[in-house]
Amino acid sequence: MLHSDMSHNLYHYTRLLPEEKCRIEQEGLAPLSEELIQSKIAILTRYNVSCNHLNFIRNIDERPDNICFVTQKYETIDTSAIEDLTTNWGGEIIRHYIFDCHHLAAQQLLNQESTPFQISVDIRGLNLNIYEGFSSNPMSEMILNSDMEYQIKEKIPSERLTITDISE
Repeated sequence: MLHSDMSHNLYHYTRLLPEEKCRIEQEGLAPLSEELIQSKIAILTRYNVSCNHLNFIRNIDERPDNICFVTQKYETIDTSAIEDLTTNWGGEIIRHYIFDCHHLAAQQLLNQESTPFQISVDIRGLNLNIYEGFSSNPMSEMILNSDMEYQIKEKIPSERLTITDISE
């Protein structure tokens, strides 16, 4: 467990649509939940992508109620470790379980309309339960090779976040 009184930042990598970025800036960064899954499904529906809700929930269940972070910022991390997270909207889970040849155009459109971000969290002075993460997810294993992965199981307030566009 990482002690939250250390002078330290944690970093989360993702690709966001403008509406998702606004939500995080206003409400903070939330752990994976049914509400967050429903918001992703609503976005997919607007782009004419249908998905099996139960199958989606089952497969996304690898990371229940948490947010995954690493200790390295974009300039120093092995970018191949975060490539799927920053190249494809929804990261590896949506790419693997939702998009197929029928939805390729929708995936491309979502990728074009979204932007890759580094979300930095200043954890100094926060009373957070931070766990070392050892997910069976292949993307997490790649991140672990470059540095430790951590999981936080609670909402991070927006005033603790710095959201940086890392598109080139």
